[in-house]
Amino acid sequence: MLSLTEAARGRPVVVNLWASWCGPCRVEMPMLAAAQQREPTVAFLFVNQGESHATVQSFLQQQGFTLREVLLDSGSSLGQAIASRDLPITLFFDAKGRQVDAHFGILNPAALESRLRQLRTAPR
Repeated sequence: MLSLTEAARGRPVVVNLWASWCGPCRVEMPMLAAAQQREPTVAFLFVNQGESHATVQSFLQQQGFTLREVLLDSGSSLGQAIASRDLPITLFFDAKGRQVDAHFGILNPAALESRLRQLRTAPR
């Protein structure tokens, strides 16, 4: 299992909790996928909640997403750990692994850019 520190490799991290059956997750996924491609100084972790590897792979292929760092949380333990049953959830961590923000629900492009700007300019 990949730890947050290993995934970060000294970079800020955006952790998105999602599922293929979640309509709002499907709405924001293209934006997050594009951000992962254009933001090499920020790690993006896509943590699927409760679905099988086959389901996740099928969804990503059908949608044409080539995401890096997709993790499976088969027991949805991360969502439980932050006391939320709703999806999507996006967590923001600085380069030292400290959570600096969280967004519950669909993240719009302006909100994502604002949070990414904060992460890029935060002390490392």
